[in-house]
Amino acid sequence: MEPQEKKGKSGLQIGMALGGIIGIGLVVANKKTRENVFSATKQTVSTVNEATRFVSQNRDEIMQQLKNTSQRFSELMKKASEDLQYISDKALDLKETTVEFKEVTKESAKKSVSSKVKWKKNLSKTK
Repeated sequence: MEPQEKKGKSGLQIGMALGGIIGIGLVVANKKTRENVFSATKQTVSTVNEATRFVSQNRDEIMQQLKNTSQRFSELMKKASEDLQYISDKALDLKETTVEFKEVTKESAKKSVSSKVKWKKNLSKTK
C-alpha cells in the first residue's frame, strides 16, 4: 500500500471511532434515548433467554422433529429420483418404439407398392 492510501484508511478509522464516541455520548446525554436503549436491550436479553430456555426444555422433541423431517426429506428425494429414472426409461422406450414403427411402416409401404406392381402385372397378363 502506498503511504497516501494508509493515511486515507487511517483517517477513515479515526473518523469512524470519533463518530462512534460522539454517538455513544449523545445516547448517554439524552435521558429518553438512554432509557429506550436500555429498555430495548433488556427486551432482547429477555427474548434470547426465553428462546434458550425453550430449546433447553424441549431439546429431545426438537431433535426428534429434525430427524423425522430429515428422514422424510431423504425419502422424498429417493422417490423423486426413482420417478425421474422411470420417466427417463419410458422416454427411451418410446424413442426406440417410434424408430421401430417408422422402419416397419417403410417396409410395409415398400411391400405394398411391390404387391400392387405384381398385381397389375398379373392382371395385364390375364387380359
